[in-house]
Formats: sequence, C-alpha cells, structure tokens
Amino acid sequence: MVKLIPSIILLVSSTCAIAAAAPHTLTLHRQAKGSYKDMAASEGNRWAKKATSGVHTPAINDFFKYNIEVSIGHPPQASYPIFDTGSPYLWVSDQVYDVPKSASARSLNSSITLAYGAGNVTIDLYNDTISLGKDLIIKQELGVASNLTALQIQTEGVIGFAPEAMALAYTNQFSYIPTPMHNLIASHKIGKYLFAVDFRPLRNTTVNVANGQIDIGELDRSKYTGDVIYSPISKKSPFKYFWSTDVPKIKFGGKTMVSDLSAVLDTGSPLILATWKILQEIFSDIEGLGTDGRVMTVPKSQVHKLKDVTFELAGGSITYKTEQYLVPSFLEPDFGPTNGTQYTFFGVFGEFGLPLILGEPLMEHYYTIFDGVNKRVGFATRK
Repeated sequence: MVKLIPSIILLVSSTCAIAAAAPHTLTLHRQAKGSYKDMAASEGNRWAKKATSGVHTPAINDFFKYNIEVSIGHPPQASYPIFDTGSPYLWVSDQVYDVPKSASARSLNSSITLAYGAGNVTIDLYNDTISLGKDLIIKQELGVASNLTALQIQTEGVIGFAPEAMALAYTNQFSYIPTPMHNLIASHKIGKYLFAVDFRPLRNTTVNVANGQIDIGELDRSKYTGDVIYSPISKKSPFKYFWSTDVPKIKFGGKTMVSDLSAVLDTGSPLILATWKILQEIFSDIEGLGTDGRVMTVPKSQVHKLKDVTFELAGGSITYKTEQYLVPSFLEPDFGPTNGTQYTFFGVFGEFGLPLILGEPLMEHYYTIFDGVNKRVGFATRK
C-alpha cells in the first residue's frame, strides 16, 4: 500500500557494525478471507502476517494480504498489522491494542493523519515494547487508530517496511518517528538494513498451507539460484523515497513497447498497477483490451495472442510470464462474471504521480531483495 508523501525528504540508510550470521526467517501461510476484487478496488492492499516464535516466525497470508503478528506492551497483546513496503510506520487498531492495559505504554501526546491510496487514518502516538519474535524485541513508536472505516479494508493495522526516508516525510509537522527497521538496527537485533521476501502464488483454493518466507537481516541463499539482478533505487522524484527501480524498457514478447519509466516495489499491492495509457501501450497488439473497475481484462478470443512481459532494469531483466499474469480459473469466481473476458493481475492506477507499481503478484515469482545498505533492490530466480 503506497503512502502519500507531503514534503521533500532525504533518503537515509542505517547500518550497524554487527554482522548477522543468519536471517530471521518468517514462514508464510495462506488463510482465505475477504475478496481479491474488493481489495483491488480499494487500491490493493495485499499484506503479510507474521507471528512470534523466535527466528522461525510463521506468517499468515489471509488470501490477499500478508500480516505480521506483533505483540505489543506488557503484558503482551497480539496484533496482526499488514506487512507493507510502501509505508514506514507501525500502527494498530484500538480493538487489538488496549493502551491502558499495558504497563509499559507511554503517550507521546501527539496525533497524525496518514494518507493511503485506500483512504486516510488518524492515529494517536505512543511508545511501547513490541515483539516480532523472541529475538526481535524493541521499544517502538507506534500509532493507535480508533476508526478504520475510511480505509475500506479489513485490517488490524500496518507495519511499514518502506525506506527510512519516507518516515521523514512528516518532519515538518512533528518530530521524526523511527521505523521498525531503524529500531531493530539501533537495538542491534539485526546487523543490516536488509530483508527479502519469498512469496508463493496460490496454486488452488487450499488455504492454511506454508507457501513462502520473509528473511530479515540477511539473505537465505538456499532460496535462490544464479546471480541476483540488482538495480539501484531510482534517483527520480518521488520514486527516490520508495523501494523503487528505473525501468528503461518494457517489452511485450521481444518487442519494446514502453521506455524510460520508474517503478515502486510494493508488497501492499495485489496487482501490477499502471496507468491505462501504459497498459494500452504494452498490450497494443491485443484487440478489445478493457477494465473491470481496477483490473485489466482481455477478450477470451485474444488470450492466445498474449506474450510474456519483460521489465528491463539496470542490472538485467525480469520477466512476468503470460501464465503468471492471467488470473487462474479457481480465482475467477472471486473477481466476478467473466462475460467472455479473461482477468489479469494488471490493474489500472493513475494516482500520486506513480505510473507503475510492481506489486506482490510479480514478487511471488522471484526472491525479492530490499537492500537499504546499498540502496538497491534485487531479484533472483527462486529455487
């Protein structure tokens, strides 16, 4: 889920001298809840849920969002905020975190309003102890929301993993709020500003099964093969404030269709989001291209003409195969009647000056790396 940026900010990368020998690994599972189409219609908020059991921390993907289990306060209260690389803050609903019940909670006597593509949320700021696992316990600034109806999504909150730069976006309004990754590094819980996601696409409607992991602090080299395709964070505005990459070319098959773009990597998006103009240019060889609200559709008669979509980056190229971006038949009932069309995981998006967002459906086919030390993102072929 991409958060709006109201002011000019600087990109900051935090590192620590301590080197972690192994990543803190979060195991992902699926759990069906909600509607994919509804999620996409509200800008797409697909998240990641992780629970607390040491270095092997289970996470639940409730079909269209991944949430992380975060224990807050003393005694601990469990919450499941959305894992989001498109925003920097931690905040939860007052329905899951009762401040007066925590002996370690401290009010910061301040409140702020955050803007998301799905709506705005106002949070009251506190400081308390949070736990992401027995080895990841820190003091953390966090927000508490009392009314989430404006977001139009089913969520207990958000835990942001965006670059620290985005946390500076509101410094003209209030003091800097450290991100969870900042505090993990400052507390020497991890040695590097580095994490990677190993999402797995649904193969059928079976849920509650292990299907991916998140690694924090180090990479798990057993999860990928070959070289990593690294690409520096874009220097263009506003992309330089996000996990992003320049995309010099987008190809349909082997033919260049679009040139000179930049893209945000957002685990909070359930689609590959682009402006309608860009989608029309990429798929200009397809007759009858259309949309159903947010989702791009293709006439069934044209499906045989579809080709792989390749994003060329600074360090190489990544390919989104045709069979990967077509919505599988078992998910079609969730999208709605087909009416002779084929749904895709491409969505129409034109807000916030971000013409291209590479969401989770693409990352599900790569081991995707977010490297704050070297200010770059990476893609590797999953084993």
